[in-house]
Amino acid sequence: MDAVSLKLARNYTNEKLNSLPSNAPTKTVTFDGGIYSVGSDVVNGQVSVTLKGRSLKNELNYNRDTWAEWTKTTGVTGDSTGLELVADNTNEKRSTIATNLKGSTKYGILFNVQNNTLAVVNLNAYSSLTGSSFTIANKGITGNAKVIITTQTTIATNNLTIYISSSEPTGNKIKIRDIRLFELPAGSEIEADFETLTADELAQKYPYINGDSVKSTNSVRVKSVGKNLWTKGEIKTAKGAMAGYGNHGMWGEDNSVILPQISSALSNRLKLPNIPLKIVMQLVNSSGISFRIYNAKTSETLYSDSTTRNAGVNIINIPALGETDVRIAFGTYNNTNIITNIMIMPADVDESYEPYKESSVIINLPEPLRSVPNGVKDEINLGQNGTKKTQKNSSPVTINGSSGFLNSWFASSSIEYRCAIPNWAANNNAKQEVIDSGLGISDDGNFPVYVASGKGRGIYFKNNVLWVMVEKAKIEAMPSGGTFEGFKEYLNTHPITLIYQLAEPIVTKLPAQAPLQVFENGTVYVEPMGDPAESTVPSVEMTIPTGTSNKFGVATHNYGGAAADWILTNSESKCFLLAVSSAGGSANIIAPDAPGAMYAISNASEYTITIKISGGNGVDVNTGKKVLVIHNGTDYTALTAEL
Repeated sequence: MDAVSLKLARNYTNEKLNSLPSNAPTKTVTFDGGIYSVGSDVVNGQVSVTLKGRSLKNELNYNRDTWAEWTKTTGVTGDSTGLELVADNTNEKRSTIATNLKGSTKYGILFNVQNNTLAVVNLNAYSSLTGSSFTIANKGITGNAKVIITTQTTIATNNLTIYISSSEPTGNKIKIRDIRLFELPAGSEIEADFETLTADELAQKYPYINGDSVKSTNSVRVKSVGKNLWTKGEIKTAKGAMAGYGNHGMWGEDNSVILPQISSALSNRLKLPNIPLKIVMQLVNSSGISFRIYNAKTSETLYSDSTTRNAGVNIINIPALGETDVRIAFGTYNNTNIITNIMIMPADVDESYEPYKESSVIINLPEPLRSVPNGVKDEINLGQNGTKKTQKNSSPVTINGSSGFLNSWFASSSIEYRCAIPNWAANNNAKQEVIDSGLGISDDGNFPVYVASGKGRGIYFKNNVLWVMVEKAKIEAMPSGGTFEGFKEYLNTHPITLIYQLAEPIVTKLPAQAPLQVFENGTVYVEPMGDPAESTVPSVEMTIPTGTSNKFGVATHNYGGAAADWILTNSESKCFLLAVSSAGGSANIIAPDAPGAMYAISNASEYTITIKISGGNGVDVNTGKKVLVIHNGTDYTALTAEL
């Protein structure tokens, strides 16, 4: 890496870049956008990242801040916090949005229930789409939820109506937000996901997108942080962060907060993984500390704790919250207190203090990363040394009545009119005779890609020709009726945005940029740049350096004049040299029970030190001496004489 590139790389991370040898052990992990915890077997080092695109269409087109496109009865309101239906024990409460779904087609509905006090009835949907009413959300449930439906053969009234019946007691209510509806093509990735993933998993992979057009993966920021997820750069003072605490605390520059009597302080938004976590903090005084985690979007309390805590290190264990966008408030009532060394980390990570550290890259895409229903995706790769390239596997195009259809190719069957553009597939590098190798989107319904005619509605590529099929009734409703001119009129009225698979992928090398650094026990965030509702999240593949053996690093331990066991942390156990000092008597090093693990011991403690497994006998190292030890399958034993 040249000097300019190295300087640029260091602008992206506050850690020294670790460029690992080519034969260093690695692991490959895959996840779908959002947030990923990398684990304890990772060592600090550069990482290779591949992002794979995704193209989706939300079949519900509305403004989620106003819900203006949803008609509402009295007792139903919509704003940026969601759509709320409040019962009055007299009238049905309902809301309706126009849809354009196809008959005999499978769809998935995904949404979040913000609050739900329904006690008698469920939130249901009318039968207009499926032929019978169905449940959207059961009474009492909250959080992410999913529903899978199959539409009836003929949809006379193409809309989605959700409602609570008149028998629900007055004042009971339900609020939902971010409702989206996706087509689930047979055999597709999204169909398998809706069948097998939980609603929480689906919400991470398929977050809300606007329904006005097909969305693909735009430029993203990939951010890697260490085990401590609390960043002082995102904390602020706030008066009245918790009810009853009228004064405000003050965040310090050293990752601390000063809480005068009857005061509270509120963090800015934090993005946390949806896994069990813990907060580790140092209290200067013993006192009751109130602690709450809020949903940053709705201010709903997700977790609270008001335990009286002692001075010193305190640990608060937090279950998976089901919500990743949060604020955290601290408060004290009876006593002034100072909280220092605040950390948030995965629950299974050691509590030794580590300041916040971050490495990030912005991956600007020359064009969106797309996908087609058969699973083929565009991708971009950022190598461990900062090299960057894209592989374009699909391409978009608009098909309308002026795209080159020929009258001589116009034909019909009992269910469809079809027409073709000769040589289009060859001229546009289109994959031919492969089902689901593309998808056409129009405001009058989707056009799946098939391999032959006779489907009523769709597209297929064969013998270098692009064929488009449209239902007979739709063409015959045009001014020119069931003719070639009527066919073109239909496509001009309802143009098709076609994303199709390329027969030969196009690989493009891009200018190199700073590499991404990954950290042991860290977390990786993949975040769209700009409006998240205008971009899908990518599938992510990362090659991460691992530490399967202790071949690097130095761990030191000062016994501080005592003789308590030094129990190696996960990080310390990966270091090769263990150096000890200032013991108050003979002491132990408790090392992992890992056959084959080797350590060099340097003893400057003034006493004999024993390295062993927990409960073992191990090997003694006299003060002032150095020795190489190995785990022989039972315990640690000396490989060399003392030096």
